[in-house]
Amino acid sequence: MLLVAGIVASLAAMNASLAARRWAHSAEAAAAEARAALREARERLNELQVRPGSHDVAAAQIILTADAPPARVLRELEATMGPDVRLSSLRLGYRDSLSLELGVEARVSRAYDDLIERLDASDRFVGLSPGPESREGELSARLSARYEPHRDLP
Repeated sequence: MLLVAGIVASLAAMNASLAARRWAHSAEAAAAEARAALREARERLNELQVRPGSHDVAAAQIILTADAPPARVLRELEATMGPDVRLSSLRLGYRDSLSLELGVEARVSRAYDDLIERLDASDRFVGLSPGPESREGELSARLSARYEPHRDLP
């Protein structure tokens, strides 16, 4: 009987040892996956940090934001608009240059046409591209352009 109890205890210990090994193997596999994911993330971060010009682009965005704050851009846009034109939306995209997406509304078509002429003649608003427009009743249109804060400086 003592022999049977010893065999049962040995079998139980072997079973526990096998279960612990399976758990350890599973934990090692999970740790290996985590290390691989961490290595990939570090490589990706290094690529982003070392990418040629990445710091130049960030610096350009900071300088552009300082040179062309939204209030200044809006003030200059308002100066080009006549009394019969208003902005319905404005999106400023500070990247390597300042892109503008404008929604405008005009009481009469001529007021919108005058706005286009003034923007086109401006040194600061370049690459003007009129988008969709509706000339039924009050005119509604989309425009895109780039803003050049130093264009008219010597």
